[in-house]
Amino acid sequence: MVLADIAYTVGHWIVYVLAIGIPVSLVFLVWWIPFLINKRKEREEIARIRSIQEAITKDAAERNARESAAKEAAEKAKWEKAKEDKAAQEAEEAQQRADQAIIMAMDELETGKLDKLTWGKALIAADGDEKRARIEYLKLRKL
Repeated sequence: MVLADIAYTVGHWIVYVLAIGIPVSLVFLVWWIPFLINKRKEREEIARIRSIQEAITKDAAERNARESAAKEAAEKAKWEKAKEDKAAQEAEEAQQRADQAIIMAMDELETGKLDKLTWGKALIAADGDEKRARIEYLKLRKL
């Protein structure tokens, strides 16, 4: 761009020399050179400002990407924790139900109010041995 400005200035200088004469063209040249220098500085300043703006924009985009990734990771960890908590709670509830079933089956054995079908299966599995049938009954009622 500077070369184009210089060529433009030299072209004008030649025209002024031919049209008006050397004294006027020298005055024009003296007036035009600072203008060209200022124009060049202005273009450099604009380029510098644009590069700063691009750097700021790029930095903001990277920061947003990092923040989004961090939020996404936190959200994923939150959901994983919730899944683990739910699985642990379900396992605990299943264990409680199994414990309650055993307690209920033991109460049935003690009171004699047995489920006849289950007691029959237990006797068959124990080959008629009543002690082993009690254990089999507890196993079957636990299920």
